[in-house]
This record gives sequence, C-alpha cells and structure tokens, in this order.
Amino acid sequence: FLPKSRPKLPGYAFSDYYEAALRVGGDYFDYISLPDGRLAMAIGDVAGKGMPAALLMARLYASTRFQLLSGDSPGRAVARLNQEIVSSGLGHRFVTFLVMVLNPAKDSFTLVNAGHLS
Repeated sequence: FLPKSRPKLPGYAFSDYYEAALRVGGDYFDYISLPDGRLAMAIGDVAGKGMPAALLMARLYASTRFQLLSGDSPGRAVARLNQEIVSSGLGHRFVTFLVMVLNPAKDSFTLVNAGHLS
C-alpha cells in the first residue's frame, strides 16, 4: 500500500524512506493528488505489529483517500476518518496520524495532527 513514486511538483522536492521492522505491520504513508491541484501527504502508525495492525492500516489507506478526495477541508476529512475507524469494529487500536495538504499555487499548507498532541 505504500507509494511507488514521489510527486513531481515544480518548486518542490519530496523524499521518503521506509523499512519495516517485520514483514507485515501498521505503518503507512501516502501522497494523494487532489482534484483542485493540491497535494495531500498522510503518515500514520497503527499501534501493534503483524496482521491485525496491517489490516487496520489497509482500512486507513482506503478511507484516508476517500475522505480527502470527497471532503472539503482536511480537518473535516480527518474527523470523518476518525469516526469511521472508531466505529469500524476492527478492535481498539490506537493510530497516530498526520495529514498535510500542500497548495502549490499559494505556497501554503494545512496540517492536521490526530492521535498524539505535540
């Protein structure tokens, strides 16, 4: 579920690296091109290891894309995502999650932090 390539936006450079502790786990990051030219970047970590964490991560991957592509603001999209994950019945796992939406036309971004306050 991890991206195979990085976005190409004039004036911006992207870098990422991922190495799993185990073969299967709950780590997640993604680049999501939004229809209006903005770029969403999401990163998350589902508590735990192995298949249970990986299953929730797969759900997080799909739901994040759906909410950001159909939502009007990153904050509301993450709030709906939280409600969906909480009510999913996939167990009581904690997810640390961050979404940044870059608007290259304005050289600005919106940041939404969920899971851990810092």
